[in-house]
Amino acid sequence: MVLPDTLVCTKCLKEKNPDEFGNDRTRPTGKYPWCKMCAGAHQHALWERENPEKVRRKREGLRRCSKCKEEKPPETFSKRGERYKSHCKVCVAENHAAKHQPKPPGPIPTESQICTKCRTEKPLAEFYNNKRNPSGKSFQCKACAAEYYAENRERILAVGTVYAAEHKEETAARHANWYQENKENILKKQLTHTRIRQARKAGAPVVEKVSTEYIFTRDKGICQICLKPCKLSEANIDHVIPLSKGGEHSRRNCVLAHSHCNQSKGNRVVTQQMRLLP
Repeated sequence: MVLPDTLVCTKCLKEKNPDEFGNDRTRPTGKYPWCKMCAGAHQHALWERENPEKVRRKREGLRRCSKCKEEKPPETFSKRGERYKSHCKVCVAENHAAKHQPKPPGPIPTESQICTKCRTEKPLAEFYNNKRNPSGKSFQCKACAAEYYAENRERILAVGTVYAAEHKEETAARHANWYQENKENILKKQLTHTRIRQARKAGAPVVEKVSTEYIFTRDKGICQICLKPCKLSEANIDHVIPLSKGGEHSRRNCVLAHSHCNQSKGNRVVTQQMRLLP
């Protein structure tokens, strides 16, 4: 059907282009008798008549939270893009706090678990640790996890490479921040392992790990060479029987000493220290 160049709106009685009218197949012209502007204004008037409370809130500049049902100013609501969220900030915070409450302790893990992939019951040693699960173990056994990794190795590595490239600065900043927060503990562990490595290098038996803090507490902050008080920052560990003389790296053979006292002693066996050995 060929439309005329103009149509007359029966509402505003103005001649307008046919594109300014909505489609209506029931009409002979195939167009709605009212123009889009008049039809929209009519629908808006009907909406205002059916929703007087919403009209009042809009006029007063208020919004109604769908959670607490209270009327509040728009600044008390968060935005998602250009639109306000249906819940106010207070209700959103309460929902977030409720969702992130500490979970109750899960069931006591048994000695075995069923793998969710191969459906086989296996000992817990056959599963990787996962603190997010109630049992403290992953759902899939190590064999199934290894099989999945072998099948999807290229895709997993590609995803990891892309993520590392896109978040390089963020990852470096996070690692640097973690190191600064845990620097003291890291240095303590490094020192403990350095002593063990030195003992093994000297061919001495390594019985156990020995930390400066433990020896300082046990010897009550007294240097066992000069018998004077020693600060933790100046403390060092001295082997009663030096490692080069066949001494062992153990708490039994370690005592507290000033750094300079330990250096002065060297690898000599001091007779008066022998009383410290049980």
